[in-house]
Amino acid sequence: MNQYDLRVAKGAALLDEENPGWITGINWTTFSIRSTVECVLGQLYDEWGFGSGYSRGAQALGLSFTCGCDECELELEPGPNGYAFEYGFTVEVCRNEESDAWDEVEAAWLRYAADRKALVSQ
Repeated sequence: MNQYDLRVAKGAALLDEENPGWITGINWTTFSIRSTVECVLGQLYDEWGFGSGYSRGAQALGLSFTCGCDECELELEPGPNGYAFEYGFTVEVCRNEESDAWDEVEAAWLRYAADRKALVSQ
């Protein structure tokens, strides 16, 4: 397992605890970690269709949703449970930056979903 798989496993465990059955609420064909609407939290917590599900979900889970970069000028303290990137809900670079981390964490979520679906179908 790489660091992104570990982060996703941590995020999934938090969701299992706080939002049982969450995995059935995700449309994995439209899933995109770069989208605040189509990411895991975006899909689970966007109750009104305004695209604020990511930040609402991070807050509900006790996570700071800052990317932590200097350019965004977000100096948020960690939430009670830490930062969203530590749980695979985002990456620790700004959404405006190009980084392989985006692809890595998205692939980790897709692997997790495939593995979990395989366990359920057994």
